[in-house]
Amino acid sequence: MDPIFQFSLPYPPSVNTYWRTWQGRTMISEAGRAYRKHVAATMMVGPVYRCYTCPLALSILAYPPDRRKRDLDNLLKAPLDALEKCGLFADDSQIKSIHAEMSEYDADLPDGRIYLIIGPVRKITLKMQIHTREGDTNE
Repeated sequence: MDPIFQFSLPYPPSVNTYWRTWQGRTMISEAGRAYRKHVAATMMVGPVYRCYTCPLALSILAYPPDRRKRDLDNLLKAPLDALEKCGLFADDSQIKSIHAEMSEYDADLPDGRIYLIIGPVRKITLKMQIHTREGDTNE
């Protein structure tokens, strides 16, 4: 049975700064490469992660590093690429469900942070449904 992993990562660079063009070629920027290295180092410190081969669901809660307006959809590319590169899953096309939420700036997290839950689609979807029901005060 495939486990569900919960962990946090540094706040990623925006898609707008993740890519650079040099001599007509598009490549990952210096900031993007540094982020990948940081994620790989972070993932090696915690529990042993294995490479998922099944369809995945992902839940992300993001705390931005400042009060500027940010596009939630710009948040996803860098962490997904970094997690694929460090071997958590074989290809980011395995991610079939994404729940993402941008929180307000938190002074206790001055550099920002993202919290992730990843696992097989059915397990994560069920966990999200239970969490939603428990937190629903409109009943």
